[in-house]
Amino acid sequence: MLKVYGIEHILYLLVTIIIFSVTIPLIKKKVTTEDKQNKLMKILGIILFLTVLSNRISLCIEDRSILTFFPSTYCGASSFALSIGLLLLKRDSKLFHCVCYVGFVGGMLTLIYPDFLPQDDSLFYPPTITGLLHHTIIIYTVIVMVMTKYLQPSLKKWYLLPVGLNFYLFYGLVLITELNFSDAMYIFTPALPDSIFNWFVLGILVLSAHGLFLYLWEYFTNRTKTQEVVVKPA
Repeated sequence: MLKVYGIEHILYLLVTIIIFSVTIPLIKKKVTTEDKQNKLMKILGIILFLTVLSNRISLCIEDRSILTFFPSTYCGASSFALSIGLLLLKRDSKLFHCVCYVGFVGGMLTLIYPDFLPQDDSLFYPPTITGLLHHTIIIYTVIVMVMTKYLQPSLKKWYLLPVGLNFYLFYGLVLITELNFSDAMYIFTPALPDSIFNWFVLGILVLSAHGLFLYLWEYFTNRTKTQEVVVKPA
C-alpha cells in the first residue's frame, strides 16, 4: 500500500512544484490581456471539471454506487462548483469568493496529507491519481485566478465566504437526510478523528483566518502601490 510521504507521494509533490514553478511565471509573462486570461480560465475550468468528473466516476465504479458521484467533502464540491463557474461566469464573480478559498485550503491540506493514498499499491489507481489531480488543479487554478486578477481578494467581500459555507452545509444536509449519507461536510464527524474540529469549530477558524488574510492582503497591496509611485525628476 502507498504511504503518506512515501516515495510516490514525495515524487508527486516534487513534480507538482516544478510544474507550478515553470508555468505560473510563464503565464504571468505571456497571458497579459483580458481576452487571453478569459480563454485560459475557460481551459482551466474544463480541465478541472474533467478531472473531478473522472474522480467521481472512478469512485462510483469502485464503490458500485451511483450515489458516490455526489461529493461529500468540501474539496470535491468546490472543484465542481469552481469548474462550472469558470465556464459560465465572468471574472471576479461572487461565486468565486464563496468557493475558491475553501477549495484552495482543502487542496493544500490534501496534498500535505492525502489520507486516501493507502487505498491501493499504485499511485495510478484511478480514485487515487484523479483525487490528487483535482486537488492539485484547484490549487493551481486559484493561484492563477488571483495572479491575473480573475479573483480579486477584498475585505469588503469577506461576507461571501460565510454565505458560501452555508450552501456547503445545506448541500451536506441534503446528502445526509435525502440520500442517506452517513456524513457530509464534517457535520457529524470531525475532520480529525477524536478532535474538536467539527463543522462549527472549522467554520470559526476558517472565517477568522480568511478575514485576517484579506486584511493583510489589502494592507500589503496598498503599501506596494504606494511604494511604486515614482516622482519623475524635472
